[in-house]
Amino acid sequence: MANWNAPSTTLPCKACGATLPPKARRNPTLAHSWRGGPKRKSLGSPVSLPPPPLFDLVILGSGPGGYRAAVLAAQRGLRVAVIEEGIWGGCCLNRGCVPKRAWHETARSVDLTDAAQRGIQGKLTVDFVVAWQHQRHIVERVRDSYLSFLDRLGVERIEGRGRIAAPGAVVVDDRRINATHILIATGSHPHLPQGWPSDNPRILTTNDLFDTLPPHRGHWALIGGGIVAVELAYILPLLGIGVTWLCRSTPLKHIPEVVRTPVLQALARRGIAPRIAPIPTPEIDNDAVRIGGECFDAVLVATGRTPNTSDLGLEHLDLEAHGPISVNERCQTAAPGVWAIGDCTPGPMTANRAMREALTVVDAITGAATPTKGWRNQIPTAIYSATEGAFFGPEDEALEDAGFEPAVGFVAFDVLPQALAQGQAHGFARLVADMDSGEVLAGQVVGEQAGELIQMLSTLPPGQALRFLAQSAVNHPSLSEIWSEVAIGMGKQWGLNPQLWGETAPD
Repeated sequence: MANWNAPSTTLPCKACGATLPPKARRNPTLAHSWRGGPKRKSLGSPVSLPPPPLFDLVILGSGPGGYRAAVLAAQRGLRVAVIEEGIWGGCCLNRGCVPKRAWHETARSVDLTDAAQRGIQGKLTVDFVVAWQHQRHIVERVRDSYLSFLDRLGVERIEGRGRIAAPGAVVVDDRRINATHILIATGSHPHLPQGWPSDNPRILTTNDLFDTLPPHRGHWALIGGGIVAVELAYILPLLGIGVTWLCRSTPLKHIPEVVRTPVLQALARRGIAPRIAPIPTPEIDNDAVRIGGECFDAVLVATGRTPNTSDLGLEHLDLEAHGPISVNERCQTAAPGVWAIGDCTPGPMTANRAMREALTVVDAITGAATPTKGWRNQIPTAIYSATEGAFFGPEDEALEDAGFEPAVGFVAFDVLPQALAQGQAHGFARLVADMDSGEVLAGQVVGEQAGELIQMLSTLPPGQALRFLAQSAVNHPSLSEIWSEVAIGMGKQWGLNPQLWGETAPD
């Protein structure tokens, strides 16, 4: 056996027999990395090695999921690039959540159902052109902030169509970009019913609604029964646009009934209700659009969205190139090093889901955490219409089918001074916990700030949720008091006091 501590300068390498310098003797496995290299025997033609990855993570798409993933990854020290073919910020920022929320706040400002009781006189009206410009100013301001933040974090922004050429490689025009990980966050586009034209200015999608100033005089037909349609059915009339709402079936049919019914009732109190019937293909001329013999100046189609998964090079990864991309619990595709999140994967098409899945992907890439079982059930969904509605988790029957014994807590807003001050006595909060463990399984809120209140449930510490709610210090008067009221009531009603106050507490 060779003595690696010997002073000889002619000690041979075990791998190739080359003479090693003194500094390499103590670590023969690194002997060939010393500057200048060893005097090796000829091994034939040189081996061509692939270039090292240029980025740790390359993201296709800059919507809420892609943007969130870029920020989280860059803040953890990863080298990140984002590729965007369209408008930076994706659908949510430019054509969805952000501009629609701006309009919703405008609509609420003129929808003062208790104005007379408050001594407010007169009638407010909205200038649609100014309201449209207002949401554009907000969108542009947020987009500028997004891009500035990405630049400060050192994220490279690449404009163009990104296509996956091979595992670990994306091509944009003539540029090849190597990466250890690729995240597909390409979002979705509006779906038009079969046979409906996509190039007629009188047939509008939600993209058209926010891309350019739409025709805002006359009477529109609104087609659809999902969350977006239910929101626009409330917003558009208050912005001065006449609307006839047409649906093929009951609106919000995929939303828990406990939320769906009060949201639709709030619309009905304002004279807004859908006409449920088959919807024929429109007949269009220069002056109007005819649907079933009724004439409209324009038709706004809000009938869902289709994943953006075509022409991405997915065939090079043996992935399905059409429709949603299948992923596992950690948002991994079947291709190593390739991940997918948001609208381009199966599941609810919400920014909330895309942003939460971005965290899951970055955690997995960096080895930070493993998602808990059922983590997607904790992602909230919100509706901003004549009243707000929000929820997370399965419905009661699904929980029972899964083997849980649900304990339900319910408190109406009319016990809260703040809700009465805001004219929101019709609201409520509902909480579902497991009888055995006290673990929070689901929650629903209807009323003012429901979208904010639901988040108090979706971030609760595992195993301590009811105790956290019951013992939280909150501002008074405020709507956030509702959850402590619900939790405390459940302790007495369902014998869950030990989960609230400790093992020695009486049931």
